[in-house]
Amino acid sequence: MSLIWGNILFDGPYPIKRWEPLSNPGIYAIMKKPDAYKKPYTYHILYFGESDNLSELESYKSNSKYECWIKEAGSRNNTYIGAHLMPNSNPEKRKRLLEALIKTFKPICNEEIK
Repeated sequence: MSLIWGNILFDGPYPIKRWEPLSNPGIYAIMKKPDAYKKPYTYHILYFGESDNLSELESYKSNSKYECWIKEAGSRNNTYIGAHLMPNSNPEKRKRLLEALIKTFKPICNEEIK
């Protein structure tokens, strides 16, 4: 399965506790299901981030926004992740895309970009 955020295709979503990231650069999205029973395929974005090596996210609990993700999702069981792989990308390209996604969706766990 995959999701589209801002015309960008994200692989996933995967339950965060079972995600096995690839060692590629890319953008990632942290999501929750607002109503898992009535709308099991509807997701709400909580956070966008970027990495030059997504496999480093295996230690996602060390992310400074981890507590926000869990609080907003209600539990770790309702926290999902998806990734948009960007092989051969540079940090500036990922940052521009990240900023555009944050400005468009205004995720609650991202700090506002000014």
